Amino acid sequence: MNLEKLIGKIFAIKIFRAMIALVIFMRGTFFFLTMNHYRASIDYCWLYRVSEIDIFKKISFYIIQKIIQAGLSKNENIILKSFLYDKASVEARERYSLSGRGNLDLFRDITILKENKSNEKGILLIKYTPTFDAFLAFFDIEKIFKDYYVVLETSWSGVCDPSILMFISPFHPVIIQVPEQDDFHFVASLKTNLLPVSLGSGDWVDIDTFSENFSVDNKIYDIIMVANWGVYKRHDELFKALAKIKSRQIKVMLIGFAWGGRTRQDIVREINQYNLNNMSVDFKEGIPPEEVKQYLNMSKVFILLSKKEGGNKAMVEGFFCNVPALLYENNKGGNKEKINSQTGILSLYEELSKNILYMIDNYKSFSPREWAIKNTGSKNATIRLNQFIRNIAEKKGESWTSDIVEKVNIPNLAYKNTEDRMKFNKNNLISYLRS
Repeated sequence: MNLEKLIGKIFAIKIFRAMIALVIFMRGTFFFLTMNHYRASIDYCWLYRVSEIDIFKKISFYIIQKIIQAGLSKNENIILKSFLYDKASVEARERYSLSGRGNLDLFRDITILKENKSNEKGILLIKYTPTFDAFLAFFDIEKIFKDYYVVLETSWSGVCDPSILMFISPFHPVIIQVPEQDDFHFVASLKTNLLPVSLGSGDWVDIDTFSENFSVDNKIYDIIMVANWGVYKRHDELFKALAKIKSRQIKVMLIGFAWGGRTRQDIVREINQYNLNNMSVDFKEGIPPEEVKQYLNMSKVFILLSKKEGGNKAMVEGFFCNVPALLYENNKGGNKEKINSQTGILSLYEELSKNILYMIDNYKSFSPREWAIKNTGSKNATIRLNQFIRNIAEKKGESWTSDIVEKVNIPNLAYKNTEDRMKFNKNNLISYLRS
């Protein structure tokens, strides 16, 4: 059995989870008492976000609030202050090419949606939670706050995270995209400058890149799954369900890439564990968006089986190609909110076989593209985010003479209109680097 799966099975046993939680709680309390607020926050946030042990979750939330308020009473963020003295900040700087040593481009994950002017703040968006740490390690956030509104686009559901809490400030609003309702309520309950907006990475799909191909009359694939080869994507649940279907041949397209130490060969091994004579499967790896669109248009049903992730972009890409989705019923990440009578159905793993057959037989009865055009995609997301920030600025009595530009996720940050790339010079941010 894969080590990650084994750990998952052990962690599912409540007594083991409680024992782990107790150890982490004790360590977090040690850090708290020794004033290492960054390390303490890592542990308390884990207890709140992951442990699923109510008593630890409640106590951790209480202590997290105490840490936040202790900093705000001094007009500072003591989690961020602790982080900047921690080796984690050094490691964050070393991972990114701005330091001259790392292999990750920090500016890949930062975009300017609106330039700042002498009398009007700009809008700066940061994508991916790990990038938040690096941004704070490199840049003087208080200087940034004076000239920009900051928008955070998280990677994953579960926003009780020091990477996010370090943006708390007594004076400056920070907008955080939270597609998951539980995350929205968590951020709102903090009653700080962090302001949640119901958007996520899946809402920034480019409708012009992903569109329905009306020339494709006959679908080639019954099922398409666009997901990395990581364990958490739960490909094995698909194979398990297909093994129970003996009545017909099922054709599957799997599009993915290596993740978490797993490759396509791991997926092939999982397929071989089941008697899948009724299934034929094609693989595509690392293909560009235009090719993904082609295969979506050749498919009847999009399937997403992870238990937890962020706002899933591929599912929305499927919607714009008019491909309905079959989503795991208990998925965390804000994806369930997009499933309705037009876009698809939810399913437990135990009912996956019958629901796969239902979706294959009835995919034409859904109209996901019609719903998506009205409710999601980069154009709608831009309008919503722009209005959200404009309301904040106007309530503060600030000028608002120009709107934000449209950005898309393909999968990383990009401007919808290429000329906007020339309009905003990210190198201007160099002046905000920490001395």
